[in-house]
Amino acid sequence: MFADPVPGERQSNRTARVAMLLKGNNALHDVDSADLRAFLDGAPGRLAKYDEKMELLLKDVNDLHKERDEFQCRIQEARNLLHPVRTLSDDVLGEIFAHCFPEWEALERKLLSEPTTDYSSLNSSYAPWTLSQVCSRWRRVTLSTPRLWSTIMFTSPAFPARKKALSRELGRLNRFCYNLGLFMSRSGNVDLSVAITVLEDETIPDMVFTHLAVGAARWRRLCFRANGNRFPAALSGLDFERLEEAILSSDIRVMDGKRLASFRAAPRLRRLYLDDEARSRVFLPWSRITHYERVIYAHEWTLPAMPNLTHLFLRVIGYPRVPVGRSKLSFPNLLSLSIEPCTDIFFSALLLQLEVPALTDLRLTTYRLSKSKSITLSLPVTDMFPKQLTSIHIAYDAPKFRDADSASLTSWLQLATDVTALSIHLPNILDALLRDLRVHAKNDVLVPRLRSLDLWVTAKDAQMSPSKVLSVLESRSGLKQNVSRLEEFCTNVDANRFSEGRLQRWQDVCRKVKVICPR
Repeated sequence: MFADPVPGERQSNRTARVAMLLKGNNALHDVDSADLRAFLDGAPGRLAKYDEKMELLLKDVNDLHKERDEFQCRIQEARNLLHPVRTLSDDVLGEIFAHCFPEWEALERKLLSEPTTDYSSLNSSYAPWTLSQVCSRWRRVTLSTPRLWSTIMFTSPAFPARKKALSRELGRLNRFCYNLGLFMSRSGNVDLSVAITVLEDETIPDMVFTHLAVGAARWRRLCFRANGNRFPAALSGLDFERLEEAILSSDIRVMDGKRLASFRAAPRLRRLYLDDEARSRVFLPWSRITHYERVIYAHEWTLPAMPNLTHLFLRVIGYPRVPVGRSKLSFPNLLSLSIEPCTDIFFSALLLQLEVPALTDLRLTTYRLSKSKSITLSLPVTDMFPKQLTSIHIAYDAPKFRDADSASLTSWLQLATDVTALSIHLPNILDALLRDLRVHAKNDVLVPRLRSLDLWVTAKDAQMSPSKVLSVLESRSGLKQNVSRLEEFCTNVDANRFSEGRLQRWQDVCRKVKVICPR
């Protein structure tokens, strides 16, 4: 009743007789029953043969899979052997390795804005340690490139403040100091960049600073942040022969309260950031400083004599008083002055005490001391305006910029006859200010040599008048007598608010002036 299958063909071996019987429930004839029983008796043996064949076929398939995988591995090995990285010289490979960890400038900005950072150069999970664990050649290149080991950075939470805890973790401290010594030995004789952060209520054992002091003569850049902590005594009295840049945010005194004389021996020190809330008097080579950034608190403060100073940045916290002396503070080479955030009264009083004959760049973030509506923004009068300014950035931190404030700002900018770059960031920019910035035929032109203009509205719901902004650009985009042509304009004005006609005028202006509208 069931025919033998034809080898190699997929078809049913069921006969027509079986198909007919399956269509009904009639009783089978004796002949049909005998044939079916004979078929069932031989079925197990035939199934066993099928299973045997399938097992053989599956074994062949598995063998083919293994052979294919092995061949695929040989293909990948061949590609790896032909990879271009093998053709790179050790110098080029070392240069690539140098980009595998954060640059100092990026770390510096992060440390100034945040107390901690995830990166630790002494953690074996980060570069350059990981690079030395890839292969023998990479290890040789990593160990023979000292500048890969030139940035030392760590934070205090690695060490508990309690002495009992330190005694229990003495082994971990010893390993840390061993890694530190190994790191410094691999740096050879290159300049070092050191960044240490001591969090409040935390401490770093003197053993660590003792190891660091061994390479103090090679420090080029130092960032020491220790809120509520004094400068480590282990670093007192050292010579920082190569130190060029220092960020000091701590009580700059040794543990016994005396003044710290370490930085007197820093002949190359040029850039200094000082955040010393305890008002410690620190010995520094002030006469050589060219870039000075200072955090000023509400207590009394002074500016030392710095004849070579070119950039001064004052960050104001609270309402400090301006130091008043018998003579003005003279900075004959000062080119750039930045103050933020300060009251307009503080700014005016400070300019009264400064002599800055070379000042060309002024950056100011100001606000009113009182929220009273009767008080108007007060900016320096004529005899305090640095005549040689070429760049001004002014930001006004207040809920609203009023008409009286705009008039005061306009009066101040009338003195900016040599300014070529002007940046104004206000909560709202009034139409009166935009009208004053236009080039008028009969009236005196405000900021006549202006080539770069930045108008920015800082309040979320405030908008500038697009038509007034367009009028300013059109009036300054052409060549006029005694008025410079505007070359660059940056704003957050919404160009989508232009009508069809004004949009065409806007596009015409954009062909003459480089317009930047970041979103």
